[in-house]
Amino acid sequence: MIAIGRVVFTSREHVIGLEARGKGIMGITLRYPYEVRDEKDYFGDIPSERVTKDMLDLAKHIIKTLLKNCCGLRIGLQIPGA
Repeated sequence: MIAIGRVVFTSREHVIGLEARGKGIMGITLRYPYEVRDEKDYFGDIPSERVTKDMLDLAKHIIKTLLKNCCGLRIGLQIPGA
């Protein structure tokens, strides 16, 4: 179940969605369409890069090792386009 509310950040009112999570409440700031900008405005200048299979395998190994050592987790790592 979710509730809609209002909250003030830096002297401006925002609409917020509130959802019960365990013993707490999670708030998600909702945006009006005019507040959402096109991703190309921010990321359009970033060139597309191709990653070699060796580099991708190394990155997967590093992430799995860090997660295992940090949290004791076993995960199935899914990388889009890999």
